[in-house]
Amino acid sequence: MYALKEACESSGLRHPDEFTPHHLMIRTSPREVRSAASLYDWLKPGELLSGEVRHPAFAKYWDRAQIDSFAMVVSENG
Repeated sequence: MYALKEACESSGLRHPDEFTPHHLMIRTSPREVRSAASLYDWLKPGELLSGEVRHPAFAKYWDRAQIDSFAMVVSENG
């Protein structure tokens, strides 16, 4: 929790929910660091709730999610 508090303060944020992919820096090689925002495709706000999930990682599993459990619903195809 202390490290999270320090990360917030050093980023000029008041709360962890203000972090965005632009704040997360990832070393991609010994000489290069890039923001997560530039490296990954991100969901658009409300995308999961709209029912039109286009992000490949979420599209594969979103229909198997449960509101009251972290366990996935087992599909008929396994």
